[in-house]
Amino acid sequence: MPLAAAPPSPKITVHTVLAAGCNLEPIECIHCGDDENVTFNQGIGDAHCATCGEWQLEDSD
Repeated sequence: MPLAAAPPSPKITVHTVLAAGCNLEPIECIHCGDDENVTFNQGIGDAHCATCGEWQLEDSD
């Protein structure tokens, strides 16, 4: 009997990290969807995507 595929992991965004109060990985960029090049900066409480160059909390109110 073949194994069932695992359900997809929930997407982790900067909002998920802020709600959890600790760093979670991989963070998915809310602008381009990349989940390999997003780094959370604890000092400012925001994440930056190296792929598209966008900060995650800018323009997201």
